[in-house]
Amino acid sequence: MRFHAPARFVLAALLCALPLSAGAARAPKPDRAHERAELKEQELLMRSVKLYWDAVRWGDAERAAEFVEDPQSRALFKDWMEQERSRERVEDFTVLQVALNERPVNTEGLREAQIFVRVSGYTLPQQILKTDRHQQTWYRTLNGWHLAWDAETALQPGG
Repeated sequence: MRFHAPARFVLAALLCALPLSAGAARAPKPDRAHERAELKEQELLMRSVKLYWDAVRWGDAERAAEFVEDPQSRALFKDWMEQERSRERVEDFTVLQVALNERPVNTEGLREAQIFVRVSGYTLPQQILKTDRHQQTWYRTLNGWHLAWDAETALQPGG
């Protein structure tokens, strides 16, 4: 004795077995290697920013200047920071936001990030407490993250 299924049941079974579209057959798996690499990149950037601001806070111009890539700019940065230290002192800082570009910004594969930091400190000799927000641009090289520091802007009066 043979069993004969009605044609509509056979057709329904065949339709259920077929994917609705080519994309529905295989959902893309999350790229875990890319996610891990992004997380490591963000951690490296945050560590660099924290080391920089710790050095600024403690008045260590040599350590802070390590994050300025160009040797000539680095020397100007150290001098500028020492002059600033005689006028202002940083008491505390908080990284408010890190905006890391998703893709490289040039053909060398370098990336940029915008860092927003709240800095509390006081001016000398008045010792007036103030809080400011700073926006910094950082960029990535093969050697790590560097502060984009513009000597011309910083060395102008009020810069």
